[in-house]
Amino acid sequence: MQQSRRGFIVIALIVIITLTTLAFVLIERYYYESTDFESMQIKRAKQLDSLPKNAKIKIGVTWPFFLDKGDNYFREGINLALKHINQEKLLEREIEVIFADDKWEKEDALSIAYDFANDPEVVAVIAHDDSVLAIPASIIYEYAHVVMVSPAVSDPNFTRVNFDYIFRNTPSDVDIGNRLASLSALMNLKKVAVINAKNSYSRSLAKIYTKEVLNLGSQVIYTAEFNEDEPNFSRILTHLSPQVNTNIDYDAIFIASYEENGMTFIKEARKQGIYSPILTGDMLDGNAILEAGEEMNGAIVASIYNAQLLNDKTQDFIDQFKKEYKRLPDTWAAQGYDAMMLLAYAIKKTGSLNTRKISDTLKYTRNYESIFGKYSLNERGDIEGREIYFKMVLSGKFKYLYFE
Repeated sequence: MQQSRRGFIVIALIVIITLTTLAFVLIERYYYESTDFESMQIKRAKQLDSLPKNAKIKIGVTWPFFLDKGDNYFREGINLALKHINQEKLLEREIEVIFADDKWEKEDALSIAYDFANDPEVVAVIAHDDSVLAIPASIIYEYAHVVMVSPAVSDPNFTRVNFDYIFRNTPSDVDIGNRLASLSALMNLKKVAVINAKNSYSRSLAKIYTKEVLNLGSQVIYTAEFNEDEPNFSRILTHLSPQVNTNIDYDAIFIASYEENGMTFIKEARKQGIYSPILTGDMLDGNAILEAGEEMNGAIVASIYNAQLLNDKTQDFIDQFKKEYKRLPDTWAAQGYDAMMLLAYAIKKTGSLNTRKISDTLKYTRNYESIFGKYSLNERGDIEGREIYFKMVLSGKFKYLYFE
C-alpha cells in the first residue's frame, strides 16, 4: 500500500513538473507570437533610413553589470572602443551606447530585448554572457531585425538555427572542447576523470571534450555530475582522493563548470591531496581564480585571449587600456572592445545603417584584423580562425603554455 502511494506521488510530481514546463513554454510562445515584429521591422528600416544627420547611432549593450567591480572589465572594454570610434566618427556620426543589466535573469534579458526591439533607432546589440539568456533573446532580435553580437556565449545551439541577424565573436564550445582534448593528448594524459555541473553549458563542454579525447586515444575512467549548490564535492572527491580511494587510477581531471563551482572544486581537490593536473574551460579565465589562493596553482584554463600575442593591434589595445584605466585588460575587456569594433567595421564597410545590409556584411567578413589577430565570420554567425590558448595558474599569475 505504501509503495503504491509513493508511486502515485512520484507520478503526480512528474505530471506537475511537465504541466508547469509546458505552461512556461506556451506563455513564452504567446509573447513571441503576439508581438508585431513586422511592424518593428518596418519602423526600424524607415527610421534608420531617414535618421537626422545629427542623430547618433544607437547600440545596446547587455551584461550582468550587477557583479562587483573588478570581476571583469567588460564595460571598460566597450567604453574604450566607443572612445576610439567616436574620435573618428562612423558614417559622420557618433555611437551612443545604451547599457542594460540583465542580472543573469531570463525575464530581465527578455524585457531588455523587447525594449531594444521597440526602439526603431537601435541598430545592434552586444548581448549576454549566458546561453540561457542569449538564445531566447536572440529570437526577439532576429524577428525585430536588430543585429546581435554575443561576446561570450559559446553554446553550439546559439547559432544552430541559422538566423540572419545573430552572431558571436567568441569561439564555440566545439572549438574549446576539442582544443582541450588536444592539449590532454599533447600532455600525454592517457586516463582522465571528467566532472561537470548540471547545466547546459557544462554538460555540452564535457560531452565535446569526452568525445574528442576518446578519439585521440585516451580513456575516460570516471565521470560525475554535480548540482550547482554542491557544498564541498566530497561525494565526488571521495572517489578521486588518494587519501581515501586507491582504486581509480587517473592522470588528470577535466572539470566543466561556471567560475565559482570550478574554483571551489579545485580548492577542495587540493585539500584532499589531489595534485594531478586539473583542466577546465574558459569560464575560469578571469581575475577571480588568480585571487582565490595557492590551491589554484597548477590549474590549467582555456583562454580566447593572449596578452602576449606579438600583434601591433593587441599591444596597442593593452597600452591604451592601461593608460585609460590604470590596469591591465582581461579577456572580457578584450571581448567587449572587439565586439564594438567589429560592429563599427561592419557599419562602415556597409556604408549604411540598414540592419539587413550590416548583417550581410558580417556574414561575409573574411580575415578581419582584430586585436586577436585575423578571423572570419560565416553565414551561420560563427567565428572562424580564432586561436584557443592555455594558461596555468602559478602564484597568483597566469603563465601561458606553448606547444609545438
